[in-house]
Amino acid sequence: MKIRYDGPLLIVADVEAAKHFYETVLGQTVIYHKEKKMVKFEVGLSLISTISFDEWMDDDVKKIFSLSHSSHHFELYFEVDDIVACYEKLRLKTEILWLHGPSENENEQMSMRFYDLDGHVIEIGEAIAATAKRLAAKGIPTSEISAKFSEMMWKGSRLY
Repeated sequence: MKIRYDGPLLIVADVEAAKHFYETVLGQTVIYHKEKKMVKFEVGLSLISTISFDEWMDDDVKKIFSLSHSSHHFELYFEVDDIVACYEKLRLKTEILWLHGPSENENEQMSMRFYDLDGHVIEIGEAIAATAKRLAAKGIPTSEISAKFSEMMWKGSRLY
């Protein structure tokens, strides 16, 4: 028996509002939609309503399992080539509660974070190839750029 990872399942208060958010704010494509119950996106991300999730559990499980939002135990990570343009577009969306706009990490890769409608943290990072191009345009030597990301080069890693 092979177990295959399919993607995260987020528990949300309002599936239709969350679906709209992920489609319009993050540009995700729906491949399955059961109205007011569940949504699955092309990338493997799924949404399920709190009520539907609760229906799956028996009373013994409900006694030990509790739902909490804004737990900050994980974040959903997306990438873009032009993070500044993405930020300029997203900052106009009034439904976004920002944690921070574009900022650089220790490798000079840029990222930004905000909450979805249910308090799940979303990070949008600059694609590594885009970071490398941006740094090269600043005149940073290729060897120095390569050294910044060498620890990210592991078997199966895709940096572009």
